[in-house]
Amino acid sequence: MTESQTSSRPSRAIKRRRFSDDTYDQVPNMEAVFRNREIQDSVSASPSKTTDHSKQDEQNGDDNSVSPQGGATVFLTASVNVPTSSKRLKSTSKRLKSRAQFMNTIWRPEDDLVLIDSVIQTNDLLAVFAAVKFSTHFTLQEIQERWESILYDSTISLFVQERLRKIPIDVKRRVLGKALFSEAEEHILCDINSNNLPSLELFQNVLMKHRNIFHVSRTAKVLRKHWLLLRRYNLLANQGVNNQVSQENFADVEEKLAENIVNNLNKVQFTDPVIQNEINLAGIRAQEEIKALETELPRWQFLLGHTTGNKLSDFDDSTFAVLRGKSMRFLMQSRSITLGRSCKDNTVDVDLSLEGPAHKISRVQATLILLPSGEFVFHNQGKRPVFVDGKAVLPGNKKRLLDNSVIIICKIALLFLTNSSLVAQIKEKFNEEILKIAASKKEGNVNRDGRDFKSENLT
Repeated sequence: MTESQTSSRPSRAIKRRRFSDDTYDQVPNMEAVFRNREIQDSVSASPSKTTDHSKQDEQNGDDNSVSPQGGATVFLTASVNVPTSSKRLKSTSKRLKSRAQFMNTIWRPEDDLVLIDSVIQTNDLLAVFAAVKFSTHFTLQEIQERWESILYDSTISLFVQERLRKIPIDVKRRVLGKALFSEAEEHILCDINSNNLPSLELFQNVLMKHRNIFHVSRTAKVLRKHWLLLRRYNLLANQGVNNQVSQENFADVEEKLAENIVNNLNKVQFTDPVIQNEINLAGIRAQEEIKALETELPRWQFLLGHTTGNKLSDFDDSTFAVLRGKSMRFLMQSRSITLGRSCKDNTVDVDLSLEGPAHKISRVQATLILLPSGEFVFHNQGKRPVFVDGKAVLPGNKKRLLDNSVIIICKIALLFLTNSSLVAQIKEKFNEEILKIAASKKEGNVNRDGRDFKSENLT
């Protein structure tokens, strides 16, 4: 470079803005921002106060602006916008609108009418979910969401009201005719006597007397039909279930029937072999029916106790143990019973297909044995392992059972309960027999020793 070029260049360096100065100029004063937000909140909360603020601003003049130290001036009237929150609000509103439109398309006007009427009748969404049949299957959560939207969402409630007004009268009558019965209605029907079949006039008088309680769509025929249903399930006021179930065994009844049949046949002599064969076949069928009823008796006794709440005693004088499941109760009335799955070619004492799905259970899965010592033994004879108290019993193995033992056979759980009084009697008899045998052995040994001693003396 030449000297002229160097002399023309200024000696003072150019002063550039620092990063801190730039950022400080761009960032507003936070005190002013907070004051601006407070003023905006007060204005939105009380519109009448906005005029007072405007008058004060006019009087103060330039007091509306605040100049931060070394920074730009920030006006109080400037609003601080947060674009992310507005976008979120828009997205949520869009999602809610789409959800509401989707629910309105699924829920038909008849479904809304049934839902509103059923909730008014029962005051229970769970009962509505269990008893009401909608046009499509709705879950309990969907029913609850729809009911809350009808109550609290103004747009959906207005939309539902408009749809209900447009429903034809015939459709309304048909839908409301299937309305659920409330507790007050059933209480009135339960007071009617069940000894005789009431006439339609009686139900019409009841309907006219309690018109403010019964539903608008109720008729005498509908009340009579529901009353017959209540009487069928013993739910009327004057109906009571006889808790004393006859303990007579079907084997005794079978013997009596057989004796009566034999006596009647002895009195009458048939020469035709066809008639004789028919009589024999009828006797065989009667015996098969009696056996079937004898096997079904524990099941009906369990269902009766489960529905009425008056459960029968698990044990009697002829029951050694009980296998109790979720829905069935199996009695062990002999010293050896078989567990499995009954079919045409095979019958077992405990049919596990009555308790649950038994397609993976063998026809003869296991055998329960009561030993003379009073101990119960579980013998696995099936193709799959069985779990007793959490321990696997492989096919062909045996396991000792205790009171309150849990047996799991292919996801079917059974609780094993023993008749402690009867088992104690068996154990006492077994111990007495052992003592007798031991005493007899001792006496035999003493006699034998005495004979040996005499023989030795004689020699």
